[in-house]
Amino acid sequence: ISPPGEEILLRADRLIIEDEGERWRAEGNVVFRAGELTIRADAIEYDNATETIEARGSVLASDRSRELRAASLRYPWRSKTIHIESAEAALRVGEGSPPYRLRLFGARLSREADGLWRLEQGWFTPCDCGEGETPSWSLSCRAAELREGDEVMLDRPVFRIRETPVFALPEARVPLARRKTGLLAPSLGYSDRLGARYQQEFYWAIDDWSDATVGLDAMHRRGVRPTLEYRHVTERTFGVWRGFHLYDFRGDRDDTATQRFGADADFAWKPFDWLRQKTRLDLLSDARVVSDFGRDWRSRARDFTESRVQLQSDVAGFFAGVEASAAQSLIAAPADGWLWGDDRATSFYAAPSLRLALPSRPLLGGRLLIAADLAFDLFGAPPGGTAALGLATDDREPLSRLGRLAIAPRLAAPLVFGDYGSLTLGAALTHYSFFPERAEDRAAEGFVELGATADTRLYRVFDLAGGGRLKHEIVPRLTWRYVPHAYTFGAEASFERQLTTPLDQRFAPHVAGVGVLQRLALRQAGSATILRFLSLDLRQQAFIDDASAERLDARLDEGAAEMALALPKADWRGQIGVQWEDAAVGSAASRLRLGPFRGVSLDHRYRYIAPGAPLGDWLLQQRDAPEETLHQTGGGLAWTIVPAFSVRYDVDVSVAYRRLIEQMWRAEYRSPCRCWRAELTVYHRPGLTAPDVYLNVDLAPLFDAPPAAEASFGNGG
Repeated sequence: ISPPGEEILLRADRLIIEDEGERWRAEGNVVFRAGELTIRADAIEYDNATETIEARGSVLASDRSRELRAASLRYPWRSKTIHIESAEAALRVGEGSPPYRLRLFGARLSREADGLWRLEQGWFTPCDCGEGETPSWSLSCRAAELREGDEVMLDRPVFRIRETPVFALPEARVPLARRKTGLLAPSLGYSDRLGARYQQEFYWAIDDWSDATVGLDAMHRRGVRPTLEYRHVTERTFGVWRGFHLYDFRGDRDDTATQRFGADADFAWKPFDWLRQKTRLDLLSDARVVSDFGRDWRSRARDFTESRVQLQSDVAGFFAGVEASAAQSLIAAPADGWLWGDDRATSFYAAPSLRLALPSRPLLGGRLLIAADLAFDLFGAPPGGTAALGLATDDREPLSRLGRLAIAPRLAAPLVFGDYGSLTLGAALTHYSFFPERAEDRAAEGFVELGATADTRLYRVFDLAGGGRLKHEIVPRLTWRYVPHAYTFGAEASFERQLTTPLDQRFAPHVAGVGVLQRLALRQAGSATILRFLSLDLRQQAFIDDASAERLDARLDEGAAEMALALPKADWRGQIGVQWEDAAVGSAASRLRLGPFRGVSLDHRYRYIAPGAPLGDWLLQQRDAPEETLHQTGGGLAWTIVPAFSVRYDVDVSVAYRRLIEQMWRAEYRSPCRCWRAELTVYHRPGLTAPDVYLNVDLAPLFDAPPAAEASFGNGG
């Protein structure tokens, strides 16, 4: 195992020396130690002429990375080849691995000096189920060769669960190191849309800096889908490229063949320390890809893809960047066919932008900011963007969206009141110009606004009896905004009227706002972790009647309330948010999680969005004014019955339509020794003749496996 060092330690009940020290024999509780090698046995003999050590009876040999148990052991020091009878070997795989990550059993076992193990009539497993216990799974074989840090080659292996044979192969290779070329474990499944499904992937370690995964996804109702994922990393580049193609012979439900594909990539390049380039590619052939291949309703509800290219430079604090983005709608397009066109009215559009920022400089207790953000519409609309010049207490300056030009000098300075809080006063003079989204509408609109803010932060810290500390923080806010002048170029409609319509009430001529935020935070005695277990934020804005000729009779009000609660011991986490417009609730969302308590956890979710302009909901990012109410609720129950077995049930229901959206059942089993895990997931929703079933079985990994190519349909599957 290990060559003897200069010093050998021998301890035994009896020691017999023969031939003037050329041979010796130790008997009874023998312990032999040389360097990192330790051998324990009932008896050990050593022949100095052949430099061979032989151990018999309850042999236990170990060094830093191996442990052997055998009836007998023979080890010539010079050849460094070990021969073992009725042996069990436990090998560590990789630094920091558990002691028994790989176990070998055999009638005869030998190891060469170069780390090659030979096994006859035995089996091997990475399971460590305890001494004397049958492993959860193993591979028995007639013969096997194992090269440390490389792979195991098995002759006529039989896969066994416990002692029950499941299937046999003529031969098999199992990698013992990262990035070994070979077949990955297959995947089986069934769904109503795809039918019976078999996925097989092949991993190819091309060289030290790149690898690839090639796969075939066979679906008896849809066809065969080849997949490819290529990964590379060098000193200055990093990239992951994915793609698939499917000749979908039942994609449109009437046996008409359809070509479908997807491309997905992330690439980063840093040619110089001051220059960076990032690319994100996300393209799909049509919307049916996400609707048919999405695993659950959330992935199938994805409504757009987005690709972008960024080029950024940062020299001595001066930042310059160019960005071009392209979006592909998955809700406004037909079910089949190409999704992009040559004008803004179609489902594909692109917009490059330019961003510049000078280094911020300390000034009057704050930081001076100078930044610009310009955007250009490829389809004929005038360019738009923002420019900002001001004094702020931090370096974060929000730059406006596409189609807006803003010049916004602003001033803000904090006043600190000891340990009790601070007050920030600010003022701004802003000039906005809005450009039409459609090229045929050449009108430009804009206005000048005045604004003021006051933000006070008050807090007290209380010492608790148990040694902890409780912090109560109150943040009142006051805002005021006034638009003295608005204008329109090239349009017949009155811009003043447009500013005060419900759809544009955020840009009303006269707005006042008030808000208060309260937080409670706890730090227990002896702990550096601060738990913020309560946050309550209330906001209200009043859109004051404008002074135009066509005065609005009703004042436009909107507000929001948000609360987050987390109790430290019960693990009860809740989030509630409500937004309203003119005394009518525009959106509401809540999420509550309770548990685990005796292995049981409950969670509830609720979402409501009224018709009209979206309020940031991820399902409606591309919809300008949804005509239908989004009103749904759902929840789940999880129960860990025993540490090794747990179940979960989830359901989502549409309140607006009073119908089921989707149900999900999941059962998971983990072996007590963590040698394997099985997960069965079933999805069901209206319209399916049979539920979608997914079975995933993970065997104990011998190493940190390379990332396998997944069915990544632009984050939709």
